[in-house]
Order: sequence, then structure tokens, then C-alpha cells
Amino acid sequence: MKKRLTAMIAVLAVALLAACGSGNHESAGTTSATPIPSGTASASAKEPVEIVVVSQVGPDGTETRDPIWDRVEQNVPGVKIKIVWATDSTTNKQNQLIAAHTPPDLIRGGDVYTTQYGDFLEPLDSYLEKIPEGMNAYEGAIMKNLKYKDQTVWLPLNYNIGLLYYNKKLFDQEGLDYPTNDWTWDQYYEASKRLTKYDSKHAATQWGSETTFGWWGEWLTWVREAGGDFMKDGKVVMDTPEAIVGLNGFLRKTRGEDKSGPQPGESDLGGFAGGKVAMVYSGHTGNFATYNKVAGLQWDVVALPRGPGGSRGAELAVDAFGLSSSSKHKDKAWEVLKFLTSEQGMVGDLSKNGAPVVLKSAMERALAVPAEQRSNPASLENIVTAAKEGMILPADADFVHMAINIAQPEIDLMLEGKQSPEEAAKRITEQANSYIATR
Repeated sequence: MKKRLTAMIAVLAVALLAACGSGNHESAGTTSATPIPSGTASASAKEPVEIVVVSQVGPDGTETRDPIWDRVEQNVPGVKIKIVWATDSTTNKQNQLIAAHTPPDLIRGGDVYTTQYGDFLEPLDSYLEKIPEGMNAYEGAIMKNLKYKDQTVWLPLNYNIGLLYYNKKLFDQEGLDYPTNDWTWDQYYEASKRLTKYDSKHAATQWGSETTFGWWGEWLTWVREAGGDFMKDGKVVMDTPEAIVGLNGFLRKTRGEDKSGPQPGESDLGGFAGGKVAMVYSGHTGNFATYNKVAGLQWDVVALPRGPGGSRGAELAVDAFGLSSSSKHKDKAWEVLKFLTSEQGMVGDLSKNGAPVVLKSAMERALAVPAEQRSNPASLENIVTAAKEGMILPADADFVHMAINIAQPEIDLMLEGKQSPEEAAKRITEQANSYIATR
């Protein structure tokens, strides 16, 4: 019985990403009831209609067709899936096809790609109105981020949300209560500092928290929790008082009297998976599978602590498909899209990689399982709470470039103690807005 119940919650949480909004990962799974029908017409004697999609080649360059597309052909009558292979990234290949006026019938993307692809996507509201439940089949907090010009243009596969991970064993050893959804920055700092241990030579033997280096995955969260943001009204605003408070908050965990996480160049002691790190701040759902493979690692998650701005600031990224407005086979492409985002198509698909699915029916079944009978993370309710307050990345097409190539080097200098948060904020803002003015 326990195995059956455990399998049920795998729909919501079993193992990636990040970001989706940042990833393009596909896999197959089991079959269950479908809240959105995937077509009931009998198979046609005519040649099946080719529906073009883009798929990523494997790490070794192998063109391996994912079984999900076989399941589409088995469940959607009169359809044959044609794959165009991407050797660098799915997004780049889709962009090339669109520029050549030969777009795929289904476009892979999500919330952060809405500005980029919005003009090439078919509005879906009229399609959704014709089927049972329509948009009500999905979590509303997710669907609000999938619109372009007030029209729904994406149907979601799953989402990723930043969470606070914690190691139960390390908290128990220190006699600390587990984190809750009501935590503030101060409670996080207090626990993180107590959970940091040093040997006689002041070398860390246990960290209170991990530190995310090299990308915006953590520092932008701190900025937003303080009430700031990277961009507003098309301009970079990292020099606001709120954003600077956030940068100071991020720096506080790696330097000074509250130091409880590694600086650049310091050992992370194997990270959270190594069992010597008590917490991960803004960890993504893609870590589920990795941590569950570690024997004896008992962990769970809560929503991120609230910052002085009253916000959680967690990054929310939705992985989705849209229907090309130039498709010559919109009706059939729509049938495929319905199947991919139904329970029958979704179960075991992207949820297998650790990103929670967004169908209400699947989520309700998962939450109905008693917490003590769930696999890690047991506190699935906390994921739902976090998602309701999550924030998508800036929609600007050059956000990634500015965050990685302009902001990140300044953040690194700050973490290395070579400049203050105020100096970093000023330099980021000036350089990024200069770039925006010349593009």
C-alpha cells in the first residue's frame, strides 16, 4: 500500500532544473486519468498529419527520440511527430526555424520566453473554452504567467520554484526546530550560524547553508526579498536602497560575524548532498532526484523566509508548450498539445525530472497522501505555498546576458570582498543601462 501511495505522489515531486523556464527535458511515464480529453475521433485512413517539434540531441550528440512522442502517436489519432534536432539548444533551433519562416508546429518555452515568442504563438483561450474544465484544470498561480497581450499562449508542463531545503539530521543534532513557512531572514541567519561548525584551526567542518555562485539563482532572490528587483520599466534598478539591502543580505552569509556559508574558493564540504550542509537557500526542484539518491539523507523543504520587503522573492519558472500561429495543422497540433499537458501525457514525463506538475487533479491526489507515507520532500504543501508567491524572471530578452555578463562579475567581486554591495549595485546599474541604451 505504501509503495502505491508513494508512486502517486511522484506526479508532483520526484526528481530537475531549473529553469524552466530554463530547461527543455522530456521523458515518458505511466498512464492515468485525463482531465482534458486528447481527442476521440477514430483513426483516419488518410496519411497521418506531420506535427513538427524541436528536440535536443543527447550529450553525446545522439539523436534519441523520446518515448513521449511515441505515446503521442498512440493516443492522438492521425498524427505523426516529426522531430527537428537541435545540436546546441532547443531555443536556438526554434529561433532559426522561425527566422526561416518554417516554425515548428509546437514551440517549447514558458513564462520567460513569452516576450520572445509571443508574436509567433496562437492565442489558446478559444480552444480552452471548448473543453471541460479549460484553464481551471491548471493551478491559477501558474497560468497567470502564461499570457501575452491578455491571451493565454502557453499550456504548462511543470514548474520550478526556489525553496529552502533543510537537513533534518543536522537540525536534530543541534536541537533546533525545523524551518517553517513563517521564517524571516533573522531566523534563517540565527539557525544557519548555529549550524556552522569549525575545527581547532577554524576550518569549516559543517556549513549552515550553501552559497550559489556564478549565476542569479540566489542573489536575485535576496534582492527581491528585500523589496528590490533587477529591472523595472525597461531599466536596470539594482542601485535602489531595497536592492542594496538584498545584496547585503546575500553577502552577510559569506562574510562577517554571521558567516555561515562558503566564500568563493572555500570548500562546500560536498554540498547539501554531502550531508555537511544544513540548508540550501533558493534551491530548485531539480535537486529532488539528486538528494533522494543519497542514502540516509533525510531532508524536506519550506517556502523561503520573508525578507524586510515582506516578499519571498523565489524564482518561479514554468516549462510549457505553445501552438505556432503559422502552423498549417493547428487543429491536430492542438490535439497534441492537449495530450502533452493532460495527466495521461504528463504523468511521469517532466515530473520525473523533479519539477512539480501543474494539474490540480494530480496535485490534489498527491496532497491527499498522509505526509508520513510520502517520499522526500514530504511537505508538498510548502511547494504549493511557495509557488503562489513566486516571481518570474524579467521578461527582457537580454536579461540573461546582462545578469551573467554584466551583473555576475560585479557580484563576484563583492563576494570576494573587493567591493561593497553599494559599489556593486552602482556598477551593475550603470553598465547594464548603458548596454540597454545602445542595443
